[in-house]
Amino acid sequence: MVPLWSRDLTSVEGQKYTEEPRSISRMEAIHAFDPPECPEPLPALPPGPARELLCEAMRALDEAEQGTEPFLLAQAQAEVGRCYVAVGAFPAAQWHLQRALGWSSLLGSVDLRVDLLCELAELAVREAELLKDQERPRRAHSARERARDRCYQASAMATRATDPHWEVHVLLRVSEVLGRCGDHDDALALQCRALHLLMQQDLPTLQLEWPGINALQ
Repeated sequence: MVPLWSRDLTSVEGQKYTEEPRSISRMEAIHAFDPPECPEPLPALPPGPARELLCEAMRALDEAEQGTEPFLLAQAQAEVGRCYVAVGAFPAAQWHLQRALGWSSLLGSVDLRVDLLCELAELAVREAELLKDQERPRRAHSARERARDRCYQASAMATRATDPHWEVHVLLRVSEVLGRCGDHDDALALQCRALHLLMQQDLPTLQLEWPGINALQ
């Protein structure tokens, strides 16, 4: 069986992606996205819900790897990554989410790719905060830079999202990460951009989810 840290998946529950999965050749599937193994050992998980969810995600990934559908592989990689996020195994989570992002690039699905970029940004800022608490400033700085890079990629791609409301959601999601990185001016600029879109759409529907947007009105 392939080690836990060498698998990938991302579940996109609640999101609808209109693009049809593209079949690729077996050799392309084998060589497309093969980053090095996760650089840090994984924590031993005691029996419980977290372990069960991870095992279920791994089984789904095993099934996806029997085929060559990028959409299924991206979903599977992301879900495994999310399971690792839930247990605090950030390097393994990043590894799997990064592979999911690679597979998503073959699909042409902007929504899926932006969603994964946001997840990677949120993961990186969580890691930066943890490293700061552990008094490891150089690694914390590196993690914040990764978060910023993912944020700017996501915000740039958000204009191509299939749903205008989804673009607003992405902008506010990214602005929150940038605020945690200390980039308050950039965060405010994205909030203003989101507010401009909201004024043309359905402002009250997002006020409850993003109460901070009220300060910009």
